[in-house]
Amino acid sequence: MRNLISANKRTRKSGINLVIPTGAIILIIGSIALFKGAEGLNRNLSNKIDSVDISLIWETGDYDRIIELTEKQLEKEPLDTIALIYCGFSYFYKGVSQVSNERAIPLLNRSIFLLRKVLIQDQIPMESRIHYILGKAYLHKNYYYSDLAVFHLNTSVEDGYINEDSYEYLGQSYSLLGDYENSIKYYLKALQINATDMLYLKISEDYIKNRMYDNSEKYLKLMIDTTRDELLKKKGLFQLANLYYDMKNYSVAETVLLELIVLEKSNENYHFLLGEVYFFLDDIPKARSEWHKTARINPKHVGALRRLYG
Repeated sequence: MRNLISANKRTRKSGINLVIPTGAIILIIGSIALFKGAEGLNRNLSNKIDSVDISLIWETGDYDRIIELTEKQLEKEPLDTIALIYCGFSYFYKGVSQVSNERAIPLLNRSIFLLRKVLIQDQIPMESRIHYILGKAYLHKNYYYSDLAVFHLNTSVEDGYINEDSYEYLGQSYSLLGDYENSIKYYLKALQINATDMLYLKISEDYIKNRMYDNSEKYLKLMIDTTRDELLKKKGLFQLANLYYDMKNYSVAETVLLELIVLEKSNENYHFLLGEVYFFLDDIPKARSEWHKTARINPKHVGALRRLYG
């Protein structure tokens, strides 16, 4: 098998469109985060490929050009290992940078197809990293593939490839499967590598689902205290208010909701929940006042209308 993929000389002389070298790729799961790990590919494959061109193009992050070159190579040699790896990884990183699932899914599907072809070969370079990318690709497709994400990510970790986000992705995969004990286990491991406000929020959510309310409160407060993202802070405060409400700690829930309303006066959810809190505190005038505020913000709010007129 020939392990040579090269751009033609005319292209090299005229140059290609360079982008800033990056080891972080945009991630879409609720919000935009960063991917790391792309920069290590040439170092790991340098002894497997003797063309300078493909290595230089990889360093620029020009995944379209890499896909063009490797797809041509695969037309001639469908099982060219190096072409499959470069092409599969490029489709993955291009896929996760898309702004919509409609655009991302075909790219992720192509990445999965190519990388699985590598895994059927006798000699597999970078096998653990391929499992890592496959795990992430399956998770990005949708939650129906969470079991495959768990399998490939676990295989990668067991083989010794642990990237900065490996444990967080494992936690998320287990969470989608409803296995909250394992999701929390891996989220806590991820915290030891890189503690982030989003990670605090994920842990707190799974503690709630696992009925471990005290631990959920702890990590919600950590997220609220450390985040610089106002939207995330409001989300955490509202989740904390709901947590206190579920625990029947109505006075503390009231305090949190009043803080939220200072931050965002026109949020119907804050006023409705505050009305519920006052209802269980036996302060019916205040409860009705909050439900009326809710209905003024959203005249079709079912909960408020039922409380007021049902």
